[in-house]
Amino acid sequence: MSASVELLPPPELRASIEGILRDGASLGPSALALNLRDLIVLAFETGDVQQGKGERLLLQQMLLEIGRTCPETVCRLLPLVPRYSSYRTLR
Repeated sequence: MSASVELLPPPELRASIEGILRDGASLGPSALALNLRDLIVLAFETGDVQQGKGERLLLQQMLLEIGRTCPETVCRLLPLVPRYSSYRTLR
């Protein structure tokens, strides 16, 4: 993602996340895991209300898009949401 994440409309955000995950998958499981990890870190840093950008809507959108490909992973991450934002973020 070369553009600032906050400037991407939802369809472009979806395409960017899908592309990052697809690129990782094409390079093998370890590359996919690294790309997924980086996307998750970016999502939580973006949504972090205390030490990040506090972009709750963007955290929600990113988790939804990541969940399209990796739903089990996002489900395991849900308990972390209130640590960085709030469960209200997920409405």
